[in-house]
Amino acid sequence: MTDETYTHQETEINWLYQSFDDLDKRDLYAALALRQHTFVVEQKLNYQDADWEDPYAMHVLGKVDGELVVYARIFKPQQGEDFIRIGRVITAPAYRGEGFGDRLMHKLFDLIEDEFGACRIVLSSQVSMQKFYEKYGFKPHGETYLEAGTPHIQMVRVLAKAA
Repeated sequence: MTDETYTHQETEINWLYQSFDDLDKRDLYAALALRQHTFVVEQKLNYQDADWEDPYAMHVLGKVDGELVVYARIFKPQQGEDFIRIGRVITAPAYRGEGFGDRLMHKLFDLIEDEFGACRIVLSSQVSMQKFYEKYGFKPHGETYLEAGTPHIQMVRVLAKAA
């Protein structure tokens, strides 16, 4: 579990990196509410966000003045896998366009590198977000597919060990 404060671009972010069992119930509720607001209500998708994968993930929460502004999940490799998976990458609506998503991506890479070193990272991107992930070295892999009624593409990035 990590609880760290990071100051950049004049705004202080308090980062939490925790397992499902270690999450405070208010932090878990805030994460689920943000995910539901964005992926179900705002994007008008009809699917169950609470997918029963949360207990197997590490949760990355970035808070400003106690308010959740960014969130993502990290999944360690399962048996037979040789990659780390990230998902539910999200920035709260009031904080979009201000670089918080960029800061979350860099935090994810730092956490993954610290724990796993050089590795492959895989995510399922909405096609509309593909350019965002390409900024971080992710490359499309395979054909587009429908997930929750929205076009997605699998994206892969190799995280090289820092020199």
